[in-house]
Amino acid sequence: MPRGRSTFNKRQKEQARQQKQRDKAERKSQRKQEGPEGPMDSVDEMAELRRHAEEQVDNDFARRMALITESLHSSAIDITKAFDNDVADTAWSSYLRGDRGIFTRRAVRLLDNQQAREVAEIYRADNDFRETVNRYIHDFEAMLRSVLSTRDGHALGVTLLSSDPGKLYVALAQAIDRLRD
Repeated sequence: MPRGRSTFNKRQKEQARQQKQRDKAERKSQRKQEGPEGPMDSVDEMAELRRHAEEQVDNDFARRMALITESLHSSAIDITKAFDNDVADTAWSSYLRGDRGIFTRRAVRLLDNQQAREVAEIYRADNDFRETVNRYIHDFEAMLRSVLSTRDGHALGVTLLSSDPGKLYVALAQAIDRLRD
């Protein structure tokens, strides 16, 4: 083998080795610029995605609960009117100032155990009242189911049932024998 050829091969091999080292150093430099990759990044990304999903679920849940609560308060106006046609101007002005629960509280006060029979009679005789009561009960039960499906649902469910809308729900449901059995 001529001497020039072996030197040529040695130079090619050396150049190839140096090129591999430069490529390796360049890849390493790029990784440093991009930040560490590997299991830690995927864990962080998963945690961020999970946190974002939980926030979205919480926002959706809060929005649904606000809509149902507004519907309950709206139904309570009609329920209150069925027991007391003479609604005070102060109640309406409180409602218009933002106190959406004024009629719910008023309905709870108007409904006591002695009026359960009266509620049942109005429920049987008045189609509009029946629809309103059914809608109120349906909406409250939907909200209660949603609350109970959450992580701290049982504690929140007890709180919900002890609130004014919950008290009205229980009074109406008992009056129409919905909670019997």
